[in-house]
Amino acid sequence: MKTHESANDGNSINGFKHFSDLAVEYFPDLSTPSSASRKLRNCIRTHKELAARMTEAGYTKKTNNVSPKMQLILIEFLGTPVIKIPPTNETAIESVNADKK
Repeated sequence: MKTHESANDGNSINGFKHFSDLAVEYFPDLSTPSSASRKLRNCIRTHKELAARMTEAGYTKKTNNVSPKMQLILIEFLGTPVIKIPPTNETAIESVNADKK
């Protein structure tokens, strides 16, 4: 079942997201998805109010799929994650030709 909820700042959340994917969005500079996951879990665990809200929403230390409600709670406490869109062939061609104009 997919749920569609809108975050307060206009972001759209469509369904569940794998924990490691979400962790990488919050910590894109870390070298691996597992290190990003550890850091996000540590953030949740050490922030008492965030931990309480996430637990109320069904989060445990073994949660693999983050519900839309949990995603909204994380946005409320941590802000909007960084979402990197991989370049398409069109954007790659545009960037290669950008200096030739």
